[in-house]
Amino acid sequence: MAAEKAKKIPIFMWCQDMDRILIRFDTLSGVKIEDTKLDITKDAFSFEYKDYALKFSFRFPVNPSTVKYRATRILELVIEKETSNAYWPHLLPKLEKKKLKNQCKIDWDRFLDEDEAKKKAKGIVEDEDEYGNLANMGLGGANDEASSSDDSDDAPPPVLDEVPAVAEQKKKEMEDEKNKDKEDGGDDDEMPPLVAEETGDKDKPKEEDKGKKTEEEEQTDDNK
Repeated sequence: MAAEKAKKIPIFMWCQDMDRILIRFDTLSGVKIEDTKLDITKDAFSFEYKDYALKFSFRFPVNPSTVKYRATRILELVIEKETSNAYWPHLLPKLEKKKLKNQCKIDWDRFLDEDEAKKKAKGIVEDEDEYGNLANMGLGGANDEASSSDDSDDAPPPVLDEVPAVAEQKKKEMEDEKNKDKEDGGDDDEMPPLVAEETGDKDKPKEEDKGKKTEEEEQTDDNK
């Protein structure tokens, strides 16, 4: 019996704002969401379509019950971060970044650095009305999350003053990880800063050229 043919890993692009992750599959055109096998949990992402399959873990937890999608020419997914107002150092953990470095690309068309993400109110999604809710498709594990929350009416409500403390702790963990990445020399494929425009310093004379006389100045000196 012939071995089952291994599925290809699709190229995918990602970007983020302070609250959400956007993932899109540029190389898979005409994808219908109902033709995919998509499973998104708080810690992991799994996607299958025809001859393609992709699985990875998120760097930090997400909210699987609010995933939105848009499938026009290409498939796009909008995934909320579990901890809002937090800028991730990367979508993937370090080991998986190296494993998927040829498939995981930065979406430069919508890329926001941390300062831009803090300032831009709408973030990476300009019009949320263009996106459908994945929970309505019965995909992404969202139904399980919704049903479990529906059964929690009898559970005691969280202590309100504890909620900000938990969020702050998670943000601190993210900051610690970013600082650790810097101490380790950074990640090879971490999002680079946008290239700054040239300032025109190239027209300034180099240090070693300072004090040198031009041929015309030397000739004038000889004629004196």
